[in-house]
Amino acid sequence: MIPRLPRHILMLAVAILAACSACAAPVEPTSGSETTGTTQQAIVDGEDDDGDKAVVALLQGGKVFCTGVLLTNNVVATAAHCVTPTPPDQVYFGSDPSSKKGTFIAVTTTRVHPDVAVVGLAAEAPVAPLNIVTTEFDQSFVGREIRLVGFGATGPDATNKLRKRTGTTSITSYTDDDFRFRPAPSQTCVGDSGGPALAKIGDHEAVIGLTSSGDSNCATYGRDMRIGRYLPFFQGYAKAYSIPTGPSSVENSGCSMSRAAPTRGSSVAALLVALACVVSRARARRQSAA
Repeated sequence: MIPRLPRHILMLAVAILAACSACAAPVEPTSGSETTGTTQQAIVDGEDDDGDKAVVALLQGGKVFCTGVLLTNNVVATAAHCVTPTPPDQVYFGSDPSSKKGTFIAVTTTRVHPDVAVVGLAAEAPVAPLNIVTTEFDQSFVGREIRLVGFGATGPDATNKLRKRTGTTSITSYTDDDFRFRPAPSQTCVGDSGGPALAKIGDHEAVIGLTSSGDSNCATYGRDMRIGRYLPFFQGYAKAYSIPTGPSSVENSGCSMSRAAPTRGSSVAALLVALACVVSRARARRQSAA
């Protein structure tokens, strides 16, 4: 005899069916024109990047719209305008979100500083975080080579596929809070906001800036916030933030499912979850075949 299910279990099954349907569909990039300082800023004159595991894509409704960088095992840093007015609902670890290979982790909370922001993850990241450059800038930083990393297109009109790319340039000027660079040869553009600029300090690379803005044609300059200037903000959030008790992310061929400690009725809920995803994927295959 099939047991009568509690209402909250049925509601959970419905929600999970909707989520599985969403993750069964390919991730599509955002489109539209680009203006300086919007949430979409990708690497021009760069190359595909399958490394830099701690550089992540931020998604809202299944669409990539910004980049971020892992600072602790459950906190991601990004640009302020990548969180407000519309915060991300997922973070992607991998190279190409549309490939469905990699790990998607839900976002639980965000906090905004006037210039930068942080994103709290619902589960621990599958990779190690990056170090931050805390050294004060001086004139020796002008001309220093930096490496840009971000998800996005190769130009303001090339928004057909957003994936991780990297390229190099050099710092041309700086202020107390930010620094600028020009296409030499690479430049930030559509999809990169919140992504890191990396500089070699000693024998290792570390994050020196977060992409904030640039010219709308991705051809003249880019502007990064100096990440070390916001270290107290990042540290304060990371210290206070803890992963909520409950589901955690599981890598599952691009469809992250939840795993939680068994509770009363959880075996029935788990069966419903599995059936929901099987039905969703079968439906997607039939539609593709049609």
